Amino acid sequence: MNSEILERYNLKVNKCSLRKKIKIIDTDNGSYVIKDVNKDKKVIYDYLNTREFYNYPKVINDLSNDGIEICEYVEDFLVPKEQREEDLLYLIGLLHNKTTFYKEMSLDEIKKIYEDYSNRFYYLENYYLDLQNVIEKEEFMSPANYLLIRNISKIYYLLYLGKNYLEQWYKIVSTNKRFRYCLIHGNIDASHLIENSSVYLISWDHAKVDLPINDLYDFYRKNYKNVDFKRMIDIYRLKANLHLEEEYFLKFRLCLVDKVSFIKSEIEMVDAVYNLVCYTDKTLDVLKQDTKEPTYNK
Repeated sequence: MNSEILERYNLKVNKCSLRKKIKIIDTDNGSYVIKDVNKDKKVIYDYLNTREFYNYPKVINDLSNDGIEICEYVEDFLVPKEQREEDLLYLIGLLHNKTTFYKEMSLDEIKKIYEDYSNRFYYLENYYLDLQNVIEKEEFMSPANYLLIRNISKIYYLLYLGKNYLEQWYKIVSTNKRFRYCLIHGNIDASHLIENSSVYLISWDHAKVDLPINDLYDFYRKNYKNVDFKRMIDIYRLKANLHLEEEYFLKFRLCLVDKVSFIKSEIEMVDAVYNLVCYTDKTLDVLKQDTKEPTYNK
């Protein structure tokens, strides 16, 4: 720890401790968190301030010259997990709302996105078809193979829905080429929310200007097993609009299942296939709640 920097801000350290791998110093002026800082952190905080988004712990030092970040330590109150997740989505909606702007994308750029995702769906569909053909030739299936074959039709159906949503997305954006951009957090997780008299987002190392759907997709992939995603989206909508093309974009990305590679031990393979089946079932349930069922012409 650089004592010269701390002295510059009149911080006399009385105690230094680690809490959840975070370095905290107790001083006569209060408690502070000491972190390494990347070159973009000051730009992020300055931008948040210009957009009047202040829901992050106050930074007291010069990030450009000090090489570290010193921010006020905020005690995290005990809050039920479900409430914390709702508060997180509400705050992400606020972040997206305050930093939103629109930018046109060329038809060539849009077509490239469309073709890239089309190829991913085509690859996954053919990968699982080939895998099914190999497995069904086995006289005695392993537990992992049996579990996969029992659920393979649901995987195909999810991929089929994904292609439908992709077509609907492309139909809209190829005409209306304006895309909503904002500052996304890039690593949203309930553990990155501090609940006190206000709520604060921490861990901004992956923040960047991008499509807002990326934050929502990231949240779903991390929490799909035990979160009511439709409710989370409704809470997000309290602060940020979600356009129809963005809904389609999110939905077809959710339909891209993981590729299971059969190169691990049988126990690991059963676990991997089980997670694949759980993800497929959960995502199909989420999409069943959709009232705007896509139409698709091959």
